[in-house]
Amino acid sequence: METFRSKRAFIMTASSAAVGLGNIFRFPALAARYGISFIVFYTVALLTVGLPLLYAELCFGQSRGPSDFGSRVARALCGINCTAVLCCYTVFFALVLKGAATALFSGIADCAFLLFAAVLAVVCFGSAEKLSKISEIGIIFSVSVMLVISAIGLIKNPFSTAVLLYPSGRPFSVDFFAAVFGQVFFSLSLAVGVMTAYGSMLKRGTPLLKSALAVCLADFGISVVSTLVYLCLGGREGTTPDSLAAYPLLFSSFFGERVGRGVTLFFFLGLAFLCLGSVIAYIKAIAVHSKNQTKAAVFFASVSTAVGILLISDRYERLIYFDQSLLPLIGLFAGATEAIFLSFKVEKFKPLLRFFIPSVLFFLLLRKIFI
Repeated sequence: METFRSKRAFIMTASSAAVGLGNIFRFPALAARYGISFIVFYTVALLTVGLPLLYAELCFGQSRGPSDFGSRVARALCGINCTAVLCCYTVFFALVLKGAATALFSGIADCAFLLFAAVLAVVCFGSAEKLSKISEIGIIFSVSVMLVISAIGLIKNPFSTAVLLYPSGRPFSVDFFAAVFGQVFFSLSLAVGVMTAYGSMLKRGTPLLKSALAVCLADFGISVVSTLVYLCLGGREGTTPDSLAAYPLLFSSFFGERVGRGVTLFFFLGLAFLCLGSVIAYIKAIAVHSKNQTKAAVFFASVSTAVGILLISDRYERLIYFDQSLLPLIGLFAGATEAIFLSFKVEKFKPLLRFFIPSVLFFLLLRKIFI
């Protein structure tokens, strides 16, 4: 069975699966809506809910072999869940590539095909160590680009983050806490099966708590940097998938037309690296325990690309509905049930997993549904 040779390789691959476009667009939009209170409570939720669940998923995967029944169930659920997520990533990846090099692609379907080809080439012929290198390059490149943009933005507009002190949304409401916990599950790829699959690729006895904490810190750090970029450019509450087209205009108005084009290119290339790393990590998690990784990668990439093209042709309505309405509810329910299940499998964080996390999440779920 394929395994990670080093802790660094695992952290980079797991971070690539966790860090994605949810950190770049969804987190900044929620921070702009709810203000600094969202960032504070997200940090608390990340440490009290996200970290224990991530650690428990890794432990569960590490303790199970590919022939174990629990591992088979986890792989089946992982395939279903990852395919649903990859459908959305097909849309985003196509839009990101089109934003980076519009002249090179005749349409979004061409971009989706490029996604399909690139993912298959890397997943089918790349080992876990090679995938970790690709993930590392993508994260470092994208974070470097965003740090430079945010630094220039803060120098030119030092009071741009003041919007966090005047939120337009209602902090401490049911929607607020549902957004906080929903973002934790969405951002860390919890209750999907990806982290369980990567946990099974670690040798038994490998310490996991520090690795899980490193993934959480990478997730939070990139979210904060993305928020700085978003606010420095004049971003405000609420973004939708098609608002990617607004970024070139923001860059041009902020940096000037000529410089703005270069910044736009590097920004979208950074997003493309992040998105491609997430897609590769998801498909690798599905295919890693398959007898024929090539067939598994071809099947799931084909289904995801086909459904993603249908989502694009529907002018984003279904994707926006999923992001704004269904995603928080799915995250709350999946997180609560998974916490109860894992509390019987993992010793550490048992009180949090069995009592605190399910109680909070089920309460928010019921309030969100009936009120």
